Amino acid sequence: CSSLRETPKDFVVPQSYSYHIQGSNFSLMNVDQVGNMYLVKNQRTLLKYNIDGNLDKTFDSQLAGFIYSIDVANPLYLLVFYRDAGKIMLFDRNLAPLKEILLATWTKNDITAVSLSNNNQLWMYDTVERKLLRYSIEGDRVLESADLYGVTNLELSIETIREYNNQVYLRNREGKLLVLDNLGRFIDDVDITTGLPLRGVDEVICFPKGDEYGC
Repeated sequence: CSSLRETPKDFVVPQSYSYHIQGSNFSLMNVDQVGNMYLVKNQRTLLKYNIDGNLDKTFDSQLAGFIYSIDVANPLYLLVFYRDAGKIMLFDRNLAPLKEILLATWTKNDITAVSLSNNNQLWMYDTVERKLLRYSIEGDRVLESADLYGVTNLELSIETIREYNNQVYLRNREGKLLVLDNLGRFIDDVDITTGLPLRGVDEVICFPKGDEYGC
């Protein structure tokens, strides 16, 4: 379909909200700062809907692979992470491809989560070093955290990274949210198994909840 009429039209971004999406073929959803909604269909097709719920742009990634995550928080770029392919693609807001990055040319380690930083660099989580890393767009490592397992003593399986208000949030599969500052220094870990809304965090991390999507 070309319109999401079930989408609330009176939402204000940022806030905590959820949408009911008809159909079961959508694997990811996120909303940018002006209310445009981005959906991933069948793990390969990226759809952009405007704030009125009308389909605006599409990008079909049949050749690129399966889309693992998307980051729409940056006002200039949209990031799409193809984890299985070890690839990052950057788009403008019209879903026109700007840059393709093959992670194997930067590191031989497994990268499980990627997002854009507020200064237009890349946050990445390295499962071998167990560190949060920041790279320039050109591929230079400019910052790294301490070994997060050594700091937290948690089993780490980081799935999502978001920077918000000069803090970086790492969502762990085991029900913890790790909080670091934007220099990679560990601040705290937060239990997110309670389902309680996290002010400033839920509004930048969206995740599926049955046939609904929470942000």
